[in-house]
Amino acid sequence: MCSFPTTVQSFDVIGEGWRQAAGPMWANVNAASVQQENVVNLMQIDMMQLSVQQTQMDNICLQATLLMGFALGMWSGETLHQFVEDESELCIWKHPFAVILGHLFFYCVATCISCGVLIVTNVSYIKQAAQRAALTVSTGAAVAVTHTHLGFVSKAFIAMFVAFLAAVVNLIVLFVGMPRRIVYHDPRGDGAEPDEAVLTLWNGQQRIACINPRDPGANSDRDAQGVAIASMCVGIFGLFTFFGVWHFLQLRRSYEPSFLIEWFVSHQAKLASLRQRVSAANARAMALAEPYGTGLGTQIHHVGMHEPSGTGEVSAEDSVTSG
Repeated sequence: MCSFPTTVQSFDVIGEGWRQAAGPMWANVNAASVQQENVVNLMQIDMMQLSVQQTQMDNICLQATLLMGFALGMWSGETLHQFVEDESELCIWKHPFAVILGHLFFYCVATCISCGVLIVTNVSYIKQAAQRAALTVSTGAAVAVTHTHLGFVSKAFIAMFVAFLAAVVNLIVLFVGMPRRIVYHDPRGDGAEPDEAVLTLWNGQQRIACINPRDPGANSDRDAQGVAIASMCVGIFGLFTFFGVWHFLQLRRSYEPSFLIEWFVSHQAKLASLRQRVSAANARAMALAEPYGTGLGTQIHHVGMHEPSGTGEVSAEDSVTSG
């Protein structure tokens, strides 16, 4: 019984020694756990940003699909038949201004359709490639490179929308802004055939719906303009096809693991350099404001650049205190 205190003291000494020995180990375990939790939180934030980007691309793709359908409706059989038929009151061959508007109308519709196809194909690939890169390479890198491609898709949609509006304006002018009939000129002076759509007004002036079908020059001009319109439309489709293939190759390369990691490292370096320049500019502005007591230093505390993880946008420099 006399040895009981000695035994208790021995256990206390052993416990204290064990705590001293295990303390650094538990500290390392806690630090690793906190670091792992921070990494998981950053990955969750990046995945949320990637989800937002994909939602934006889905909205753009849906609107582009609708505009592409409307543009194809402008090229329906009823519209084209009235525009290209040389006996129609809506033909585009009867007046030089109508010919110009006809060219613009066909080119704008071709551009609108081409941009729509480009947007739909790009969005379809970007969504799959971004998810694959986020799971296999890096969520931050996937968000950053997808942000750059989202900018291209947005610009393509703006170009598509402008082309669609231009086509609508040309269509309205061609339908209601051009004269239905023009003055009929008979170069041979032998009068019109009974089956020709020639209208004689009360004042004796003769008018015709479109070109004079018996005039060889008018027929040649009509054929030449038709060939020019068809060639240009085919050229627009071919140009967009070539550009689309080239851009798809660049797009696919940007999501390759080796290229993506290398690009992301340089991208982060550029952002770090940009943040340093902003911090230096804020510090200089504070130093200039201090002698005058303008309170500018307090305002600069809230001015800066904010950068979410991997998006390419810049973050607030809240470490600057008021002067």
